[in-house]
Amino acid sequence: MQAQLDAFGIPAAAVDGNAADEVTTFTAAFERQTSVQQQLKEQLAPALQTKVGRTLQVRSDAKKVFANSFFLSLGPPYPSPQGLLPIENTLYR
Repeated sequence: MQAQLDAFGIPAAAVDGNAADEVTTFTAAFERQTSVQQQLKEQLAPALQTKVGRTLQVRSDAKKVFANSFFLSLGPPYPSPQGLLPIENTLYR
């Protein structure tokens, strides 16, 4: 088990270790994770902002294009009551 933890770089305190060592290890891991998250935000922010800006521009352009448009309805999007009536079978007449 210890070999697997070591192979993946997972720190694990010995059973006879004291609580202060475990708290220090946990705190270091937490601070490292926070630092990684902050660096990711800083490095990805420009690319994400570009995508968001492009999406907003496309949406704005689409609203301008369709602002004065109207669509003719070709009927309801659901079948009419007449369309739900059973069809007579004319084969047996």
